[in-house]
Formats: sequence, structure tokens, C-alpha cells
Amino acid sequence: MSYSLDADSVLPLWGSRCESAEITLFCLPHAGGGASAYRRLAAQWRPAIDLQPVQLPGREDLGHLSPAEDAATLVAALGTALLPRLRRPYGLFGHSLGAALAAELVAWLAARADSTPQPELLVISARTGDFRAGEVSARDHDGARLDDDALVGGLTRLGGTAAELLEHPELRAYVLRALRDDMRMAGTYRPSFHGLPLPVLAFGGTEDDSVPIDKLRMWRQWAERGFRLCLLPGGHFYLYEQGAPMAEVILAELAGKADKVIGDKGSLVVRPASGTSVPGAR
Repeated sequence: MSYSLDADSVLPLWGSRCESAEITLFCLPHAGGGASAYRRLAAQWRPAIDLQPVQLPGREDLGHLSPAEDAATLVAALGTALLPRLRRPYGLFGHSLGAALAAELVAWLAARADSTPQPELLVISARTGDFRAGEVSARDHDGARLDDDALVGGLTRLGGTAAELLEHPELRAYVLRALRDDMRMAGTYRPSFHGLPLPVLAFGGTEDDSVPIDKLRMWRQWAERGFRLCLLPGGHFYLYEQGAPMAEVILAELAGKADKVIGDKGSLVVRPASGTSVPGAR
């Protein structure tokens, strides 16, 4: 399956972009998620960061398109569509499954470095950096085969999905269909890259049992130009409550002042809630 996408269709917030921002971050959404899930975060980060959520085929106003069956096809279509909008300084940001897609987009762009402006930063959120066979695929394959009630239970535990979406029969069916499509794609995913030629900044939630600290730390093996890991209070969707400190860390990283903002603990920087400690932090 191939797609013919354009920049206007995949960037629904481009018309309200903040041209004075210090950086534009193109945001790849989580499994089952659409661009609208990041609208509030985009508003919160302006004017310093222009967050541009990317709409995927089969989502929201692109709901008439079939969802992608594999990451390579999806990334090629998105990359081609985004090319006219890529002006430095820009970076890529992905949450959960979107983090893997963002990393693949970095690799896709790197293969075209002679003719394409390159991103300055990759921001990873709540996604394991361990892509060994069986580490991710089994979970996603098994999840895609769960019945509706079990899948809803998993979504409820993770948070991030409005309760009214899961209570309305038609909306619930839409959410679960999109989630299953993405989980099937994730279940067959293997990285195409052997390294990522830019700094990688990884975020995670201190209470996110689905992505433990050691799995987040494994993004370091792919980062060829520096790696930093920052934990913030919360679960898998911590970013909805921790947008302000996330933006502070991102801007400090771009300015080369991250150590002054969040402290230096080697390759691991931790910013837990006051009075808490994070297991595994050294």
C-alpha cells in the first residue's frame, strides 16, 4: 500500500504556527492517537516551542484513508509530505509508538542529507529503546488480539484516553480499531537504523510500569551525538500534566544548558516529584 499525502493534510495546526519559536517540533502520536491529542500541549509550549502534531492516515480528518500496515511505508509517506515544511531549526518528537516512528523518520531524512535540512534533536517519550525480537512484538501482537473489554481495561490503566470516548459505542469502536491497527504495525516493527545522527533526549514517567527506566535508557545505544534521559512524575501519559517542565528541559537541551536546569547524573537526569525517589536512578 502506498500513500499520497501532502503537508497541509498531515499538519492540521500549521495554519496557526508560531514562526518566532526557538524550534519547531514535529510530533508523532501514540498508538491509536490523532493530532488533536497534542493540541493542548502545543498551546502550552508556545511561543518558545512550535509543536506541530502530525496526522496519520486513518485518523480524524484523514479517517477516509486506510491505516498503514508497516512503519516503513508510513514513514516514507510522512517524510515526503513534510519535506516542504522542514526548515531549521526543527526537531522530531514522538510519544510511545510515535517515538519509534520519529526515530525512523530521522533515519529516512538522514538518507537524504545532501538535499534535505536535518533535525537538530530527537525527543523520545515513553517508549522502550530495546528492539530485540520478542521484547516489543509479542506484547503488541497479543494486545491486538485482546477482546474489547480487555483492551479498554488496558487503556484505562494507561490513562490518556478520555472516558467519554470509551463509553460511547461508536467512538469506542473507532478508538479500538485505530489502536489495534497500530498495535499490529508495532508488532512487526524492527528498526531500519543502526544509529541516529543527532542528540536524543528521552522522557519517561516515574510511575510508568509499561516502560521501565532500563528500557528507556537503551535509547543511548542508538544516539550517536549525545543522550540524556529525564524522568518526570506520572504514568504513561505523564506529558499531559508535565508539559511545562518538559518544555523547560527541551529548551535547555537546545541551549546546551540542560545540566543547569535538571542536574547532572551522567547519562541519566532525574526530576522526580518533591520528596520522591526513582528506583534505578544512579
